[in-house]
Amino acid sequence: MMPFPRRKPLEVVLFLSTFSQESSLLEITMKLGTILRYVNIFRVSELTWIVDRSEFLDIVREITDYAQEVPYLKKFISLKKNLKYVGLLPPMNVPLHVVSKQAVEGEIRKVKDGEVGLGKKVRKRGGYVLVTDSRTIIRAVPYENVFYEGPRVRFVRSLDELEKGRFTVVGDRYGEDFDKISSLLASKYEESGIRLIIGPPTGLPPDVLGYRVNFVVNQGVRDVRTEEALSVALAQLNSVL
Repeated sequence: MMPFPRRKPLEVVLFLSTFSQESSLLEITMKLGTILRYVNIFRVSELTWIVDRSEFLDIVREITDYAQEVPYLKKFISLKKNLKYVGLLPPMNVPLHVVSKQAVEGEIRKVKDGEVGLGKKVRKRGGYVLVTDSRTIIRAVPYENVFYEGPRVRFVRSLDELEKGRFTVVGDRYGEDFDKISSLLASKYEESGIRLIIGPPTGLPPDVLGYRVNFVVNQGVRDVRTEEALSVALAQLNSVL
């Protein structure tokens, strides 16, 4: 079954300084691939990066654009130096990414300049099509995609640029245990959606405001990495949203 987007927004906010401890483009690529994989698994609606380390901006943007593109349209992306290791990225495998090598009736495909990954072009420049005939002449009709295709990704300079009115949850080992407030979070989600903020390795900036939640109760290690905290927090939120 092809999953739909969430009925209310689930936004994840991360900091570009998350990559401050990585010493190479390879390490950044691998870490970002893990983060994107978790974000797609749990159908995150929006992924917002706080640009607190501008030197990572182009790297994260370019790798993300590549990773989130459907496989048969990646050939339109120029392989810049920041994409040197994208072959090691885990596949995102959201519904639009998983298609047959041949045309199959009922399959939904993304279009770019008439290309849909079938060797023959369709009469549409962009958007989506539904394959209706897989014979010699590929036939497809315009289609409005209603299935989950990954998060909307954006970059902002400060927390002040975040959308107002959305209930904000901040991952914090000294916060309230998730189990004790799970019903509150479910209720807040139904009102306006939820924003989850996970801090960088250097710790949360002092101006981060939100409901502090401990998603990793009685952690057995000194520190939980950003991508680890993200996966645990999203898994727990997913169970109640």
